[in-house]
Amino acid sequence: LSTALSTAPFGAPSAPPPAAAPTVAAALEFDGVDDYVEIPDCAALRLGAYTVELWIKPTPSADQWSGVFGKPGRNFNFWLNRAGYVHHRFHSSAGNNDGAPDTPAGSIQFGAWNHVALTNDGTTARTFINGLPAASGPVGAGGLVVDGTRLIIGRNLDGTNREYYKGSMDELRLWDRARTQAEISANMTRRLNGNEPGLVGYWRPRADGSGLQNLSGAPLAGTTNGSPRMVPSTS
Repeated sequence: LSTALSTAPFGAPSAPPPAAAPTVAAALEFDGVDDYVEIPDCAALRLGAYTVELWIKPTPSADQWSGVFGKPGRNFNFWLNRAGYVHHRFHSSAGNNDGAPDTPAGSIQFGAWNHVALTNDGTTARTFINGLPAASGPVGAGGLVVDGTRLIIGRNLDGTNREYYKGSMDELRLWDRARTQAEISANMTRRLNGNEPGLVGYWRPRADGSGLQNLSGAPLAGTTNGSPRMVPSTS
């Protein structure tokens, strides 16, 4: 990504327009049939607070839901609905299907780059689209429940072989705290160094197109399934 902030205009939080595509050389494209990535569970992925950030350029799917990023048991889950909204789910004392309210239908633009961030400090869960607040709601009393399950990228987040994500992804980031809107908007178009405080995972496409590599230094290498391919990440 560029070292300058994006100057792309953003619209109302209820239906933000497409953001400028991240200015990187390539993104990873998933075919919506059998492409996905799995990362084994480890201590670094067991988070009592989190921020998930990523750029997506989705293609409409025949499935109602597509799993984008998260762990079974429903830790920091990002599901995409075919009506173009974000379904932010997590596991709390209220159950394993707790979550922030869905963002409005059409808040995610198909065929265009969208930046999505999910945050949760154990009290309030928030969803941001293109740097703007899109939804927020309380976490069940008692805070988050942490599950020792693998991280899934690009298919059903409960671990079944269905509801594959179709489209491109880039600049996937996982943090061990809830970042603020100012932090998200100031850095969503910047490439990270990989050693930023609180950064757990930072995944970008491998140079040979063979999947995602983690640049944070944590032992978070993934197994690529199917044949996702590297594509330009400009719109």
